[in-house]
Amino acid sequence: TEFKGAFEATVEKFGNLDIVINSAGIFNEIEWERMIKTNINGTIHGCLLALDYLQRYRRAIEGVIINISSIMGLQTAGHTPFYNTTKHAIVGLGRSLGLHGHYESTAVKVITICPGCTATPLLLENMEERFSKKQIEMHTEVMKKFQLQSANNVARELTAIIKHGQSGSVWLIENDEPAYQVETP
Repeated sequence: TEFKGAFEATVEKFGNLDIVINSAGIFNEIEWERMIKTNINGTIHGCLLALDYLQRYRRAIEGVIINISSIMGLQTAGHTPFYNTTKHAIVGLGRSLGLHGHYESTAVKVITICPGCTATPLLLENMEERFSKKQIEMHTEVMKKFQLQSANNVARELTAIIKHGQSGSVWLIENDEPAYQVETP
């Protein structure tokens, strides 16, 4: 597959692989079946490939998988039920693969980040192709309550999370502020 090819090319070029940023995601409530397939199955597939390659090709003592979810993996919005579902699944996947016993057998940390509203094309462009007219109206109203953050803030915070985050942890990054770990039951 194309995804596996990216792992192979990375190992061929650099000789090792220590960190995988696993971001398989689209935001399309009209094509919800494709979104579920991409967001959930793509993330699972990425984790399986990452676990395989990180165990075989890492130089560091431990490998790291960062799964990208969303603030909508921690809360909900009525106009995006299918997207919310996919992002909740990613949080659950990261928490499950990040359990202590799994880490002990693989030496791979699995951490989930949940960015808040971030100024990216995924959030801001081609709305009419991805949502019904009513969903666009609702989205416009909901977005008035949120502060957009820069993608640079997410990247900056991600660096610290990779270094200090524990396996199975979930982190929220929003409003251009420092990331913080979300306590889950």
